[in-house]
Amino acid sequence: MKRNSGFWVIVFVLVFGASDGLAQQQRLDAATKILIPSSARTAAFNSFLAVINLDSQDNAITITARRADGSVIGNPRSIVLSPNGRFRSTDILGELGGGLGEFGPITVESTNGRILSAVSEVSSVQGPGGFFPGVNTSNAWMQGYMAEVIDTGDAGTAGTFRTNLGLNTVTGTSANVTVTLRGASGQSLGSANLTVPGNGLTQVRIRDSIGALTGTNGYLTISSNQPIHAWASKIENGTGDPSFQIGIGALTGTVISQVLPNGSDVRNDFLFVGLALIPVIAFLVLKLKGIDPYEDESLAGQAI
Repeated sequence: MKRNSGFWVIVFVLVFGASDGLAQQQRLDAATKILIPSSARTAAFNSFLAVINLDSQDNAITITARRADGSVIGNPRSIVLSPNGRFRSTDILGELGGGLGEFGPITVESTNGRILSAVSEVSSVQGPGGFFPGVNTSNAWMQGYMAEVIDTGDAGTAGTFRTNLGLNTVTGTSANVTVTLRGASGQSLGSANLTVPGNGLTQVRIRDSIGALTGTNGYLTISSNQPIHAWASKIENGTGDPSFQIGIGALTGTVISQVLPNGSDVRNDFLFVGLALIPVIAFLVLKLKGIDPYEDESLAGQAI
């Protein structure tokens, strides 16, 4: 039987076009809304921020800093960046009106739907402490991993490290999060139930709040009832300098689905819904073109 090439063109566009759109949504470092998971303005630390307009048109952007409880620090700042334009602040919390002792997440959002990217750098009294990447808020997840956590000593002991875990919500709804510390073979070394305020941040030390890790290393599995981002700061105990790690969202079918069976990232279902709609959309398009796929013998026997 002769196949209808128009039908397969439609399916190709629907499948691969949808996949491309999904990939754009999943990109971690560029979006219309970027989250800087944490910032600080204290006697010991300060936060730098850089924002780049990745769009070919002017980008109207609002920068908002919040405390750990989700309340706004100072006043949000509105800027307009031309194509390829950049904003830079060496003391972003100070520019927004935050006093000494303030800390918390920052959101950088395009109010006219343009693409941007942002990065922060934390500096200590000893010097630069490391870059803190911005993450796409729409790429938040409900199950995930932190691949490396370590605890080999206490603050002030040079040459040793400790790890803090940070959890951010991306909406005004608070999240209930279960975090399990695991050894190299996946055995549980402890767990904790944590609450993260809406638009806020919860940060804990692994040893104090989740499980015994003293003198060794492991990883975390994380499950939440709301979309979140997770991150960890590995801190050199002698200098206090941090390095940062962004949590990994789990996909349906990965091992974490068995470890944490109370649901996966709800956005994973969107792809399957989209694929399920392909036959319906294709049928409607064919009907509009005057072709009945159930009567046209060129499509007989084809799965639609």
